[in-house]
Amino acid sequence: MLYVDKHHDAAKLMLRAFPSYTGAKFAVVVRETGMSLVSHWDGGSRDSFEVVSLETGEKRAVPQNGTAFDGFALARAPVPANGVAVVEHSISQGKDLGLTLHLHPHNATAMLPAPVELNEHEAFILAATARLKASYAGKDRFDNSRKAYPSALSGHDMTRDQWDTAKTALIARGMLNKAGAITLAGKNAEAARKVNV
Repeated sequence: MLYVDKHHDAAKLMLRAFPSYTGAKFAVVVRETGMSLVSHWDGGSRDSFEVVSLETGEKRAVPQNGTAFDGFALARAPVPANGVAVVEHSISQGKDLGLTLHLHPHNATAMLPAPVELNEHEAFILAATARLKASYAGKDRFDNSRKAYPSALSGHDMTRDQWDTAKTALIARGMLNKAGAITLAGKNAEAARKVNV
């Protein structure tokens, strides 16, 4: 899953599908496997779906389904490869989880953020930042990452100076903010790299 901000073309397409959405959570999933299109309220939760043309922006709602009153539930359906995408609006127990654009790989290239190159230190710092608190038990993220993931660091024996240099580079590239927290660009780079620490 990748994340985009409201200015990205993928987010603009999602907002065409759900123009009343006012939140800031936009995700993109590339998949060709089947996905459930069941859509009805249950316990304060619901997923709503719109099928959107990537060329024209024309949309078509998936009707409520999956209850005894609706007659049947829609089966799992593959994400279409013919120039359309599925936009999902998720609400879970009353909390708005945002919009997700489901794209087939054939349609994905134009909608995804550009890939970025990371060295091993940068990749590790992004992974540790996504998983660890800035400080815990009086130790900063560098010290806690060495304790939590010693085997991951043993391959490149990162020093404090190397950590600080790589962190400064990530801030300059917009993958960490000035406080050292991970940004959308950093989340995407970390997810694309799939670093396991």
